[in-house]
Amino acid sequence: MIRKRILLVAACLVLAGAALAGDDEDQPRGLPTLDWQGHRDATERARAEGKPLMLYFAAPSCDRCRRMEKETFADGDVVRYLNEHFALAEVNADHLPALAAKYGVNGLPTLVFLDPEGARLTRFDGFIKADDLKPLMTFIVSGDYTWTDYETWREHHK
Repeated sequence: MIRKRILLVAACLVLAGAALAGDDEDQPRGLPTLDWQGHRDATERARAEGKPLMLYFAAPSCDRCRRMEKETFADGDVVRYLNEHFALAEVNADHLPALAAKYGVNGLPTLVFLDPEGARLTRFDGFIKADDLKPLMTFIVSGDYTWTDYETWREHHK
């Protein structure tokens, strides 16, 4: 009886492992991944390292969030730039509705950018392609937000 249970548990583990391994097949191998942290840890890191903070508000049920993760956040240039120049927090808006409300998040996905001290710089609501996120990241890292808004900056940097 015990032997049958052990074999049954082992078989379940093998099947579960195979199912989980199959979930990764659509993800490219060898690409860098984003260094996500929780909100508090990322906020502390931003302050300690003098980096801007990007809050990514998403939810498991959000199809546009999944698309952004598979496309935008899988772009190697985006991943490298974000990891090097930003503190990153992934925020589940379903689990932290008060934090989402604090930043005025009404739809998902939403990116909120803060300076190292937590002052709001800009935000982007909805899905954003990698090629559209790249200039936004550059604008923030350049510090040009101290003298102009993103739309004006973008007009001069096309």
